[in-house]
Amino acid sequence: MSYFRAENLSLHFGGLKAVDSVSFAVEKGEILSIIGPNGAGKSSIFNLISRIYPPTSGRIFFEDQDITEQPAYEIAGLGIARTFQNIELFENATMLSNLLVGRHRHSTTQLWQELLYLPSVRAGEKVHRRRVEQVIEFLDLEAYRDKLISGLPYGVRKVIELARALCSEPKLILFERRGDRRHVVLDPRHEDRARHHCADGRTRHDAGQPRLRPRDCAQLWPRARDGLAGRGAAPSRRRRRLSRRMRMMP
Repeated sequence: MSYFRAENLSLHFGGLKAVDSVSFAVEKGEILSIIGPNGAGKSSIFNLISRIYPPTSGRIFFEDQDITEQPAYEIAGLGIARTFQNIELFENATMLSNLLVGRHRHSTTQLWQELLYLPSVRAGEKVHRRRVEQVIEFLDLEAYRDKLISGLPYGVRKVIELARALCSEPKLILFERRGDRRHVVLDPRHEDRARHHCADGRTRHDAGQPRLRPRDCAQLWPRARDGLAGRGAAPSRRRRRLSRRMRMMP
């Protein structure tokens, strides 16, 4: 069985078919890129997966569990994280505070324990802060740690949103990009693949937003406005290099 799969997903708004009988699967460790013009339904597919919209029909499975009826607030707890086309960060909070939000799914303390600030709460906060600092260092975001989101440029915010997703230690990331007709579904093991979307050498974020090249993807899934236009595998040499780098990670 596939690590993640969607079966005959449809989303209709009255007579408008935003998504119509879409099926696809993602294996563990794989990157799937969904590309297509504006209005093809790429964001709608992500909204169905993250349960922002209930599907008109079809089923969604993750780790062999049917999550079609799962409430939206439980999706992150399953290990599915995402970024958004229109950045969803707390603009009047610092970058550090936004990243700590990504650690919420790992919190095990109760409200009364936090009110008393028990040793277990303090120990948990240290663990969360350590993990956040690792992501900050990994994505070279140290210069923005204590700055408000509202004062940061778009490109930096986009990387911070990816950082928040990584802070949740996801099993699956839905990486949504604005304006370049490409959305990405990936299983990060863990950050090394994600870094290829937001740091330069071969990719860049200095131009305003992260970049993903088609040959980085295990599958390319073009979507036309009226449905699936085609599907195919990308060249594999770079994917093999990515796999080797992942195996070298601690």
